[in-house]
Amino acid sequence: MILPGGYGTLDECFEAINLVQTNRIEKFPVILFNREYWKGMVDWLKTKVVKEGCINDSELGIFTIADSPKEVVAVIKKFYAKA
Repeated sequence: MILPGGYGTLDECFEAINLVQTNRIEKFPVILFNREYWKGMVDWLKTKVVKEGCINDSELGIFTIADSPKEVVAVIKKFYAKA
């Protein structure tokens, strides 16, 4: 789970997503906590990065956004139920 933070948090967030994207590590649930905090970044990824062809729309599915501990638990359970 990735909580709101600064440059270090963003670095770790994108590093985790990149490692999953490039299959360098086994997939795991990458969860951004607090939809309102991450909204601007996610909007930018959709409207700029995807549209510029730098990532595929499907790669936005590498991470999930959750707003409560209950949602986080549900995402984790769903992910590992598929495994």
